[in-house]
Order: sequence, then structure tokens, then C-alpha cells
Amino acid sequence: MSAVVHLIHGFNVWKPERTVGKLAPYFLSAGLPTNMVNYLWTGLYLARKRNSRVAARLCKVVRPDDIVVGHSNGCAIIKLALDLGMVCQRAILIHPALPVSVTFPERVARIDVWHDASDVPVKWAAILSSLIPDSWFAARPWGAAGAYGINTRDARIHNHNESACGFPDLGHSGLFRWDVLPLLGPKVVALP
Repeated sequence: MSAVVHLIHGFNVWKPERTVGKLAPYFLSAGLPTNMVNYLWTGLYLARKRNSRVAARLCKVVRPDDIVVGHSNGCAIIKLALDLGMVCQRAILIHPALPVSVTFPERVARIDVWHDASDVPVKWAAILSSLIPDSWFAARPWGAAGAYGINTRDARIHNHNESACGFPDLGHSGLFRWDVLPLLGPKVVALP
């Protein structure tokens, strides 16, 4: 059975096919079927509850040879699912709203992180996360890794700076622009 690519969008998205869903044709052309995990638009407050439910659902559907792809808060959901026991071959984190010092359990073989310093929303997420009381969020999942990458000594983590690929100032969702996607989409998919 072929690996399946699970695409998980961010929290302020009405139509995920306009963000992370745009990568589906690239995975399909590589022979990998996709599954859009659409947890619907949710505001900041509802993200707390919905993230846990979506992470639990991922634990049930993701197989060890599958690939998970998240954008922004979708990356926080992937991290939570890994913490809950999900096992997968590879995680692709696009502008993750995660702390730059985040650590991952040994349940994923490779982690590719796409980031750029022009990602302002994740910088705000890091500030917001520091202001939210622990009683409101059991764990403060958000941070600025989408701007700076993940800075740990974990050999499974591979940071990819979009500016270094020749695409400066793409912001938080610029990888999904129609003029950029044909150039970066294949790179996101083709990494080993």
C-alpha cells in the first residue's frame, strides 16, 4: 500500500485548497495520494479544543509510512499528534507556528521545515503564546519557527529558508502563491 500524504491547514482558513491543499497535485504527480484534513475555520479560542480533536483523529488515520504536511497551526496539530502517539515517515512543516526550540518524539523519521524571516504572523504567535496563561492553554504550542526555523540539534530536522531559495519576503502563506508554487512546490515534495 502506498504512503498517503495528509495535508493539515492553519486555523484561520475557510478553504484549505487555497493554502496547503495546493500541494496536492505535486504529491499526486509523485504517485502519492493525498488526504485533506479539513478542520474548518476556527478562531483563536476554538483552536485550543479543535487542535486536540484533530490530533486525536490523525493518530487514528496516519500510518507509519505516511507523510504529514502542515501549514502554520497545522504544524502545531502535527506536533500534538506526535506527542499523542502518531507515527509517520516524514513531517513537512510550512511556516510552523511552533517555538524555535520545539522538540519532537522519535515517532517521525524526517522533519522538513520551510521558513522565512518575513513571516510576521508566527512572530505575533510567539508573543501571544507568552501572554496566554497556562490555565487557558495546557501547553503553549505557538512560536516563531515559521520565521526562523527550528533550532535544535536534532539530525532529523532540515530547515529550508525560502529566501535562500531565491524567494525573499514571501510572508506567512507566500509559498502558496500561484507564481511561486510551481517553483517551490516540487522542492517541497522532492526532498528525500
